[in-house]
This record gives sequence, C-alpha cells and structure tokens, in this order.
Amino acid sequence: MASQLMPLELIDRCIGSRIQVIMKGDKEFSGVLSGFDDFVNMVLEDVTEHDYDGTTTKLSKILLNGNNICMARHTLNSNFVLSRTDCGDSAGFCLAAALKAGYHCSALARTPSKLSASMTAKGVSQETQDRYLTITQGDIRNSEAVERTLVINGAVVDTVVSGVGATAIKFVFSLYPMVLADETICRDAMTNILAALRAVTASSTAQKPLLIPVSTTGIPAPGKPRDIPLLWIPFYKWLLHSPHVDKEVMDSLVRQEVRKPESERAIRASVTVRPSFFAGSTKGWQSLRVGTDDEPARGYFTERQDVGEWMFEKLIKGEPEREWVDGGVHLTH
Repeated sequence: MASQLMPLELIDRCIGSRIQVIMKGDKEFSGVLSGFDDFVNMVLEDVTEHDYDGTTTKLSKILLNGNNICMARHTLNSNFVLSRTDCGDSAGFCLAAALKAGYHCSALARTPSKLSASMTAKGVSQETQDRYLTITQGDIRNSEAVERTLVINGAVVDTVVSGVGATAIKFVFSLYPMVLADETICRDAMTNILAALRAVTASSTAQKPLLIPVSTTGIPAPGKPRDIPLLWIPFYKWLLHSPHVDKEVMDSLVRQEVRKPESERAIRASVTVRPSFFAGSTKGWQSLRVGTDDEPARGYFTERQDVGEWMFEKLIKGEPEREWVDGGVHLTH
C-alpha cells in the first residue's frame, strides 16, 4: 500500500520555503512560511499581500487565521544557468522537463531566441514558455544579470542548475593538444553564481537554494576512487585535460562552499552531477546507473536527454538522496 501524506505533514515540509496562500474574500498572500499550528494558523515572513484589484502591499510578517484560508501551495521556482554549451545540453533537457511539469523557471542565456527555439525543439509549447519561463539576456560573467536570473516574482529560486561550458575548442601542438578557447569559463561562472547567491539571499528569510552544477567524470574529489574505466584514462587525462582542469577548479569552489558553516553558505546544499561521456541515443532516464563519490558507477557513455530528465526527476521534482548531498552523483549507461 502506498504511504499517505497527511495535510499537516505536507505543510511542515514547506517550512522555510515561499508559499502562496489564497484567503476567503479578496486577498492573497505570498511569503516564507516560518510556522503553523494544528489549526493551520500560519506565520509568514517577507510577505507580499495581493488584492484582486491589482494592488500589492509589502509586510515583514503576518499571522493568517486558518479558518479563513481557502488554499495554500508551495511556490515552485527553479533557476537554470544555460550560458555557452550547457554541458552537452543536459541542463537544457532538465529545464524542458521542469517547464512541462509547471515549474516557474528563470534562465540566463546570451541569445534568448536560441534558448526559446531549443525549448520548442524539446517539445515545450510557446504557451508553456510564456507562462513559466523567464529568460534573462546576459553573460555568466555579468554579476547583475546573474542576480536578476536568481529571483522570480520577488522570490529567490529554490534550485540552481548550472550547465556552463565552453563552445569553442582549438587544437595546438603541445603535450595537451585540445585546449578550450575560454579556459576559465566554468570556474568564473561558479565564482559569479556563488557571489550572486550570497547577494540575493543576504536579506531573505527563505530557505537558501540547492545548487546543482553539471560537471564530469574523470576528476574525482580528493581521496575518492577512480570513476572511469581503465581504458578511458588516456582519453580523459590527455585529450580532455584542458576542460577537466577548469571543471576541477569549479568543483573545488563548490566543495569549499559546502564546508562553510550553514549560516555563512550561499546555498543550503549541493549535488554535483557527474555524467560519463555523452554519446548515442536516448534510452530513458530510468536506464541510468547511479553511483556516488565513494562508490561510483563506472561506464563509457551516457546520453544528454537521459541525464537532464534524471536530474529533474531525482533532484528537482524529488528530494536528493542523502548520499548525494554535498557530494557527487555519477550517471552512466
């Protein structure tokens, strides 16, 4: 028999998150749920009061009488940083899945029309995009653009998915022949994202976002076991040396952040996604083998759509497994 979720338990899961409350009469409130009792009397902080005539009023805190509440819902906000190649488009497929499921999403893109066309190609209707997707035009190194992307309707997003990567590769006559045209894009992006998160969460009482950076296999965290097959080592360590150096610095920035005391973090937690090499056709996200930093799932190939949809199902729609939090989750076929 499927487990049942009782109403008060459902409300309890929203503590620290932004919710929308529709009252009897002509008022609606959105704010951060800081407490409630058995009679569903609610205390909200960082509140916006909405009248049906279109006027809004900002309040620092309010107590709502449970007898007058008609409906309450968790505001589902996600943020996607999709500048450059977005790691083989896995973050793009994750965004498409979130939009189809009715999540309010904000995305940073240098060319909004290209992102919109990409969503259309992934089966997201224009009506759905108009309703749920906000695109901020800008570059990941533009702090103001990143900060704007992290806020939807006045609320800091619940989840940040970063799929930043470089588009251009050049070949040179050296020990490591394949070099990124922008060799610091991943580390610069993560530095800017964390700084922007620190800025937008400084005055908010809401729960800080979950950070989901898309990285790679082949660069395990210090002290962790090898996460690629033996035959893959020359390919990863030689041909992919340049992009992996950048990703490795990005990963270290995330590890440094989650080691800080919770009060000093820009995020509440992180889950670093480590897919194996993208190749082949989709097999369905359920077909992926999943490993951890301590027990990686080693494999040669995976597929970008499967990874993106897995990210949505397991990390955004669902709660991440405890062993993935503040570490890595390894995905391969």
